[in-house]
Amino acid sequence: MNKLNEIWTSKILMAVIALIVFAVIFVFNRLFPLFADDWVYSFIFENSFFDHSLKPIASVSDIFVSQYNHYFLWGGRNVVHSIDQFLLSINPLVCDLLNSLAYIAHIYLIYAIANYGRKVNVGVFIFAVCFSWVFIPQLTSNVFWITGSANYLWGTLILLLFAYPFYTCFLKNERSNDSIVRIALMLLFGIIAGWTNENTVPPILLMIFILGIYLYRKKRLPKWMVAGFIGLCIGYAVMVLAPGNYVRMEFELVHAEKMSDASMLSIFAGRLGRMMSKNYLLYMLPVVVVYIIMFFVYKKYRDTDNSLTRKKMYASVTFFVGGHISFFIMLASTTFPLRAMFGMVLYLAIAIGLLYSEIKIDTSRKAIVNSIFVILLLCLYSFDVWRKYPSIHLISETFKDRELLLEQQKSKGIQDIVFEGRIGFHEKYGFQDLESDSTAWMNKEYAKFHGIRSVKALNKE
Repeated sequence: MNKLNEIWTSKILMAVIALIVFAVIFVFNRLFPLFADDWVYSFIFENSFFDHSLKPIASVSDIFVSQYNHYFLWGGRNVVHSIDQFLLSINPLVCDLLNSLAYIAHIYLIYAIANYGRKVNVGVFIFAVCFSWVFIPQLTSNVFWITGSANYLWGTLILLLFAYPFYTCFLKNERSNDSIVRIALMLLFGIIAGWTNENTVPPILLMIFILGIYLYRKKRLPKWMVAGFIGLCIGYAVMVLAPGNYVRMEFELVHAEKMSDASMLSIFAGRLGRMMSKNYLLYMLPVVVVYIIMFFVYKKYRDTDNSLTRKKMYASVTFFVGGHISFFIMLASTTFPLRAMFGMVLYLAIAIGLLYSEIKIDTSRKAIVNSIFVILLLCLYSFDVWRKYPSIHLISETFKDRELLLEQQKSKGIQDIVFEGRIGFHEKYGFQDLESDSTAWMNKEYAKFHGIRSVKALNKE
């Protein structure tokens, strides 16, 4: 047992695994081309999503101008779309490097939350790696696609970084520093964190509110926590009250729901039915089942029932509930793409990780079972990497070949480009190829991005 414990508590092993995971995600980031919304956000935003300027983002001031327009014309997620436009404006290699580092940072943050107060646990880290890859419903859209990554990976990372000191304050029994600088920084950080994503912020708001009541009753509520909560509320309000949200909502109601004449009750009932039959049963329920199994294992084999263990169990239940709050908030949205499930699945992953970290491995039998579990997680992760690679590689090679042909055609003065062969994948990849209709919005944005008149992709005969 001692030998196994040495293996699974090795900082060197965890660092090696982190480097391997970084290499994997970096390769996938390098492979995946600019796609869909990337073509839009590479330019300064003007008029509307479908009628932006053809002035590329060239400076930070361009991003401010673009996001000012975006706030009034299309949506209020200015923090994440600023990150998006920054990433799209820099060297692609640096962009992919930063995006890969953000992915590793979010894995480590999940690990740090789950394993807080315990010695190094490689098993918990591998758990975070596996769940952040295998159980994400649309990994491609959340991590490889720059616009999707900025919205979900980066947005969730900012939010969890903001929540981390609240979480550690809950677990500790000591009073925290209440300096003016910290109060001001938490207010500012709260505004930024609250300004990230409509469905992932409310669970954190609720968690901090409940924690605030708990600490107030204990007469230990610090001023920085109040300032952070106020900032989070301000940021969220600024985001959801953006005039552009209502422009976009009106567009989506007409084009997505096609139920503008139906009653609100009918609309919500239809949304709930679609959410439960597709998003929940296929993607949330498997994670919920894992949580329930882990909860029973935790109840039987948990570490000494001390204050830290109990508090982490309460935190686990809170993150589990938070994941579901994030899910059902989507009732207010006209659409529910799979990429929007990123944050809610991660909340459930944190809930499971908190329980797993508190299971006591004090016998040879438990050590062997835990080792088998961790190795199975590694195998599952490795298999899914191997399974996804050919599809991402095909997308990469197809777009490279097309751009080579496009440049050849442009050099001959041809402005209407026709590509032979279209590719299609399961919706879990979040990829939709160019259409055979040159007036389709993606075709038009691709043409604008590459400076040609029109483009279409035809199926091979």
